Amino acid sequence: MPSPKRKYSGIERELIRALTLACETAKSEIVGFQ
Repeated sequence: MPSPKRKYSGIERELIRALTLACETAKSEIVGFQ
């Protein structure tokens, strides 16, 4: 079983990826979104 810290770093990476994708999408769809 992986250590909780390793598990969280994986979750954190996924979260950052999802947020980055959401921001990129918003930038392309919403005029003036920074």
